[in-house]
Amino acid sequence: MSLQTPAPDRLPLLKRTTLIVRSIERSRIFYRDVMGFKVWYDRDFEFSGGGFPGTSKGERCRLVILEARDPLIGKIGLIQYLDRPVAEVTVDLSFLAPGRIVFVGEVDSVAALHARLQQWGAAIATPPHRFDVVGADGKEKHMQRICFFDPDGNFMEFSEPAQV
Repeated sequence: MSLQTPAPDRLPLLKRTTLIVRSIERSRIFYRDVMGFKVWYDRDFEFSGGGFPGTSKGERCRLVILEARDPLIGKIGLIQYLDRPVAEVTVDLSFLAPGRIVFVGEVDSVAALHARLQQWGAAIATPPHRFDVVGADGKEKHMQRICFFDPDGNFMEFSEPAQV
């Protein structure tokens, strides 16, 4: 079977990633107060009975969508099931296996983010450090970054341009 490549003007636009969370309040506060996202949407709703695996029509959940710097892309959705308990999941924070998510972003100050993460008590994988990388344009970029986990164990890497 041969697949046709979409026309360049029809490439998809990825608007957000939605995470299933254990505590929507804890996650909402983390993304708003620690990460600096703005709450864009926050409401309870009922599933329609199709499309979302394992849910039944009328089952309730709460959806919070947080907006980053760009109003069109970079949103993070949080969903918590309201009608069923969700078992605690132990997440291995020592290895990123297939199926895990890696969020990559940019902040104005890695040092300020590090301070907020420490105040929150977040699991920090690597403290702020400098690294060099070759960008898609072939030019070397000097970055300062920090790697950490959100309250549900999702891995995050945020950086800023470093002074040479």
